[in-house]
Amino acid sequence: ASSFWKPNLDRRSLAAELDLSRDILGGKIDIYLLHRDEIERDVSEIVDTMDGFVGSGKVASWGVSNWSGERLDAALRYAKANGKEPPRCSSLQDSLAAPTREPWPGTVFMRSKDRAWYERHAEVAVLGWECLGKGFLAGKWSVDDAKNSSRSLSPPREHDDVYSDEWRENQMKQAYLTEANFARRDRAKSLGQAKGDFRSEQVAIAWCLSKPYNSHVITATVNPRHLRSNVSALSLRLTADEANW
Repeated sequence: ASSFWKPNLDRRSLAAELDLSRDILGGKIDIYLLHRDEIERDVSEIVDTMDGFVGSGKVASWGVSNWSGERLDAALRYAKANGKEPPRCSSLQDSLAAPTREPWPGTVFMRSKDRAWYERHAEVAVLGWECLGKGFLAGKWSVDDAKNSSRSLSPPREHDDVYSDEWRENQMKQAYLTEANFARRDRAKSLGQAKGDFRSEQVAIAWCLSKPYNSHVITATVNPRHLRSNVSALSLRLTADEANW
């Protein structure tokens, strides 16, 4: 399965992809994120490559997505020691719904040790993806769905398998449908009502933004009403005690 997501962070490959992106988007790129980490490649080479892109004026800054804390820490230390442009942001799964494992092959989700690291490194912005657990925290799936879901997940055999509704649905159910997450969703719902007619997903967004690190959230929807609801979550503030509860 890993071959479908295997990254190539070779300098020439990245340069070609960057030039293609610049042609499509037009002009300078504000921030260029490396979607996955090629852990076999020395982090110094990657930092040097990205520093070169910034120095050339092609991008203003760079960051990473789905990198382990250890590799990100190594990149920061190397950049600081050698006067290179450091990664400015990190995108990983960050949600009130804690997944049982990586939601998607080759991705990284926030753990307690990661939260402690990001709290100490406020210079790295966190861009939390799947903060609503693919809709779980907005009410998608019930306890019965958890009981009826398949607990065995075969790796995709063909490229098209990863786009099948069945494979993706089962992937999400196994990652998020746990007793602890259902309890978190119930508490979010009750807290939202107590705070003034907020929904569970709005509380979940506010929960991410209440973290002591430099937290931002990424949500996606094709429904304008849902988008307005997500944006209105910015008016909700949680105390530390409320977030912990």
